[in-house]
Amino acid sequence: MSTRIALNTSFLQIIGESMPSLKYLSLSDSNSSRILDRGLCSLVHLQELYIDNNDLRGSLPWCLANMTSLRILDVSSNQLTGSISSSPLVHLTSIEELMLSNNHFQIPISLEPFFNHSRLKFFYAENNQINAEITQSHSLIPPKFQLSRLSLSSGYEDGVTFPKFLYHQHDLEYVDLSHIKMNGEFPTWLLENNTKLIQLSVVNDSLAGPFRLPIHSHKQLRLLDISTNNFRGHIPVEIGDVLPSLYVFNNSMNALDGSIPSSFGNMKFLQILDLSNNHLTGEIPEHLAVGCVNLESLALSNNNLEGHMFSRNFNLANLKLLQLEGNRFVGEIPQSLSKCSSLEGLHLNNNSLSGRIPRWLGNLTWLQYIIMPNNHLEGLIPVEFCQLDSLQILDISDNNISGSLPACFHPLSIKQVHLSKNMLHGQLKRGTFFNCSSLVTLDLSYNRLNGSIPDW
Repeated sequence: MSTRIALNTSFLQIIGESMPSLKYLSLSDSNSSRILDRGLCSLVHLQELYIDNNDLRGSLPWCLANMTSLRILDVSSNQLTGSISSSPLVHLTSIEELMLSNNHFQIPISLEPFFNHSRLKFFYAENNQINAEITQSHSLIPPKFQLSRLSLSSGYEDGVTFPKFLYHQHDLEYVDLSHIKMNGEFPTWLLENNTKLIQLSVVNDSLAGPFRLPIHSHKQLRLLDISTNNFRGHIPVEIGDVLPSLYVFNNSMNALDGSIPSSFGNMKFLQILDLSNNHLTGEIPEHLAVGCVNLESLALSNNNLEGHMFSRNFNLANLKLLQLEGNRFVGEIPQSLSKCSSLEGLHLNNNSLSGRIPRWLGNLTWLQYIIMPNNHLEGLIPVEFCQLDSLQILDISDNNISGSLPACFHPLSIKQVHLSKNMLHGQLKRGTFFNCSSLVTLDLSYNRLNGSIPDW
């Protein structure tokens, strides 16, 4: 068990006086609320300094500029302030890894103050104030560094443009530029110039125009998140061939139209696919349901998709979350979903599904959420639902469900049950909901139930 200790200036003075050649110092999570510069100033030979996860306030002490051998500096998760352009960090040209995240620094999106830091590889500065450019020299002079990891997400001001120094970067592996409101189009050139790129996130950046892919296949990219922008047009039909190694693709909350490319089925490593909240049309490609054998989460909700959900050719046995609500799917809930033994969430509401609720749903014992209101489902509530011990939310309201709830239906984890606007009749059986202490919401309105409420 780790112990938090309150450090004071005298403690660091002792370290500075007794160990002036110290190269590594970690004061992470030390319950300190001050910049302890008096002790730090004498540790000029430090190569690694970690003072993250404290409550440090004010600006960085200028004595940091004397630590000319410093390779790694982590001051993240504090309350530090000030402009990076006029801080001692400008003089730390030996720095390789710089962690500034979760503070109140003012950081120019150009990173121009660090253009002479030729060894800089990691730059983490999410959750600060990212400023627009003041000068234009950065567009003419390339930086001396070649970054491997860059995170500038969150904290922005209007007028920020896409950082031009990135045109000169060729070794990037991880890039997160989310929530900066940069405007412009998708940076296809960033993928073309950085063949080692593994993760790229440009979430909520007001990017617009078409979503274009690089000319050549990019086999290293594992995560691409371009959600919550203003992309329009079609998803490129060749996406599965150009980005075959994706594990995560999030293209939700845009304005894309057209059909879902069949080439998604070529992404055999894909685990999470989110195309929800667009204007997509057509059916779910059969090749997607056959080829994406490792898919765990499929979100296609709130589009204009139609037809039957899945055909008999279905290999998505690893699905844990299926979100298809807000479309125009018809027909019965497909038998092929019975293969999804690990399914935890089934969201099919606001479609035109018909037929009976399948009894085999009760065999998917990991199910926590069954949400299927506003369809045309009919018949009885399967007695097999009594086997769903992990169920937390059952919502089958606004259908044509008849009969009554089984007496054995009392899952211990149940929190919400919505059965309104159906054709349930008879009395509520005494055993139903017995000992369901977690139940918060029970809606049985607009049915044909009679009798007294059981004494639970």
